[in-house]
Amino acid sequence: MLINDILDKANQRHFNHDFSEKCENCSYRENCPHNCGTCLCRVHFSNDENREYDCPNMADFYVCKYSYRYTSELIHLLSCLESLKSRNFIKVISLGCGPSTDLMALDYLHENGIYSFERLEYRGVDYSESVWKNIYNDIDSWGKEGFSVKRYFGDVCTLTFNKGAWIPDLIVLQYVLSDMTKHSSKNDIENFIEELARFIDDKLLPNSYILLNDINLSVTYGGGREYYDLLFSKLKTCEMVCGRFHDDNNASGGYRYGQCSWNEMPSNKNFFSWDYNWNVKYSPFNTCASAFMIIKKVRKNDN
Repeated sequence: MLINDILDKANQRHFNHDFSEKCENCSYRENCPHNCGTCLCRVHFSNDENREYDCPNMADFYVCKYSYRYTSELIHLLSCLESLKSRNFIKVISLGCGPSTDLMALDYLHENGIYSFERLEYRGVDYSESVWKNIYNDIDSWGKEGFSVKRYFGDVCTLTFNKGAWIPDLIVLQYVLSDMTKHSSKNDIENFIEELARFIDDKLLPNSYILLNDINLSVTYGGGREYYDLLFSKLKTCEMVCGRFHDDNNASGGYRYGQCSWNEMPSNKNFFSWDYNWNVKYSPFNTCASAFMIIKKVRKNDN
């Protein structure tokens, strides 16, 4: 299974890395902490605007810590997309794809017979080619029959839609809006959402989906949840449901988000398991905890 292959190789690289030396081209320069977990904390929780996903060693640590949770969240959500389950051919574009946990989730669903496609075309867009290079090489060497994977490198905010005849059945924004909130201007994000909404209304076929999944925080606290609602408010041809997973690490279960019937998913189960040593090294989260919106294209644009 793809997730096992990727994490095994990332873990081996992390094990072999010499942490007595600072990482090559480390943005900490002489202050490199020689600890990828510390670097990730600075990316996620500090006010240092210069800290981004900028190191392939940190990327290996990242996938070992977060992939089980993020992939599990998408397994739950993709399992709700009834119109896609029986299709023979699915086209997916992942905006801000990072390590492609959405591809890992689709492979899991395919392996377990929940999705029955014979062909899958996956197109990932991300600005960090050098950061994820080892992960991408691992995915490319995996090379599962029926899976076609291509990538385009650049800032998602500057992406031009409506080019070419390739139209996706599924658009995924997986933990990208919160990252854009930290590193892109409000104006750039709103322009991106405007372009994306126009593409969805004008080009996507009925029974296509847009899946947004991210940290359950508002823009004020470093998340991007308001942008879910902004996107949907601009769509004329779609319906949506939104909600959250219960956060076991929060006394209240996490911020309330979503419609009454979908306010909280019935399960926050993680679909994967790991051993004690993995837990000591990476402290992965054992449950899901995100906020999500599932948008379905239901009719053609009459304009």
